[in-house]
Amino acid sequence: MRAYALGVDKRGVLRLWCSMAVASFLFTMASPRLSAQEVTVYVSSKAGDRLALKPALQFGPRRQTNLPIFRVNDRERDQTIVGFGASFLEAGMICLRSLPLVQQEEVLRKLFDPERGAGFSAMKTVIGATDFMSAGPFYTYDETPGDVEMKHFSIARDLGPNGLITFIKRARTYGRFVLQAPMDYPPDWMLYDVKRRQDLDPEYFDALARYYLCYLRQYEEHGVFVDYLSLFNEPGVYTKINYAEILDLLKNHVGPLLQKEGVKTKIQLSEAPTRENAYHNYPTVTG
Repeated sequence: MRAYALGVDKRGVLRLWCSMAVASFLFTMASPRLSAQEVTVYVSSKAGDRLALKPALQFGPRRQTNLPIFRVNDRERDQTIVGFGASFLEAGMICLRSLPLVQQEEVLRKLFDPERGAGFSAMKTVIGATDFMSAGPFYTYDETPGDVEMKHFSIARDLGPNGLITFIKRARTYGRFVLQAPMDYPPDWMLYDVKRRQDLDPEYFDALARYYLCYLRQYEEHGVFVDYLSLFNEPGVYTKINYAEILDLLKNHVGPLLQKEGVKTKIQLSEAPTRENAYHNYPTVTG
């Protein structure tokens, strides 16, 4: 999971801050065009860099160097790339709204317009709070203990000024993109150990399936279709659930319910923290 803060300075320079687990980078782009464009780079890392200025990078013709050369054989076909993009986060919307309205629109245009901007084409929109996305305490869409029928389920927060639906709709005035929705945590009352946010109780698998369904339905009712539902973001790192339990949840609860309700959203079992983790664990679910 990554967080992005966006802004345009007084000179009209787009700044994109990308916060990641190991290091952080600040790119400054002087023009919406990538050809022959200079990029200044600031790095913040666990190694000790604190927004340290690094040598500028320049897009342009390849120069003679001793560095390895990668050649792409465009006749070979493997995995399909759906698109490129970033994450819609409540924190990002707060940063965006700190700018004057004209500059807010310029940021959105430079990110999502396929002709005059980056044309982001694949975006995340998270299900409830993540470890760094919200402006307030941790929250989910159903804080009522034991509400297995989801009678109190609500995405009202996502409809607010800093809400994710608000963010998505504003971005879609400039471009089109597919949406993937992962989840860090379900409601606390579905867990064995709330204080340590551990271990999803299988007793609530049916309730969690209804939770996902309500999320997809209410987003669609407000004009936002989620293309890909990812049941968990990094299981074991956030929600503690093993892959045998994910298989049960997917095969016997979420999958049948979404199929019965005619939901067109594609299901992804999870997002693994590393490729190695996925290599060892995904076969438990995929067979």
